[in-house]
Amino acid sequence: GEDAQEDAQEPTAAPHAEPTITTCDYCPVCQGIKLLRTVSPDAATGVAEALSAVTDVIRAALDTLSQSQTPSPHVEHIDIE
Repeated sequence: GEDAQEDAQEPTAAPHAEPTITTCDYCPVCQGIKLLRTVSPDAATGVAEALSAVTDVIRAALDTLSQSQTPSPHVEHIDIE
């Protein structure tokens, strides 16, 4: 009857498939993505924390470097005419 026709018209759900993401073999971003796919979540968290620490150190070093680049207030500028 009608129930059989309605069932035949409903689309069947395809099984959920993981999306295929392609990465290149050269750039560091793609290499990082490939690495993160193969490591455990705990290891990925450790890597993220280490990268955060490295970023903090680099930021502090750059701040120190930029402060040392400013002229000392004890320098007297003399105009030569």
